[in-house]
Amino acid sequence: MRIKVITEIDSLFSLKEKWDTLFERGNYSVFQRFDYCYNSALINKSELYLITLYNGDDLVEIWPCEVISGNIRFINDTHADFCDIISDKSGNEVVEYLTLNNRVSLLRLKNIKLDSKVYTKIKKIDCLSVISKTHYSTINLHQTDKFPANFEH
Repeated sequence: MRIKVITEIDSLFSLKEKWDTLFERGNYSVFQRFDYCYNSALINKSELYLITLYNGDDLVEIWPCEVISGNIRFINDTHADFCDIISDKSGNEVVEYLTLNNRVSLLRLKNIKLDSKVYTKIKKIDCLSVISKTHYSTINLHQTDKFPANFEH
């Protein structure tokens, strides 16, 4: 396994194809999509701290983060309903990397679902600040041809 931290917006665009492939393999929200994170980082002039984990050439985990006031946070977390990592891995390589590099205490995570992938990986870290974690409910809507009431549930 190999970890790479991306700090430049120009380098981020080179991940698009692999990011989209990893995203499509899971059940994620729009706030983990490449386009949302890339455009948010570009518009906000973010100081990126995007952590990627590779197994050989395969991208297997993305922590779409930025640095704000010295803290590592999810990109545009203020405007995201739910924040999470994108991951095919159950291991804690990225958490171990953050711990070994004295970065884990800089994590400030908010809008985290209790069943999220990131919460599963970090919930046992004592010094971590999770600003908001939440239970949530979903409603399944099915589109119809009856506008304006074009969704049934």
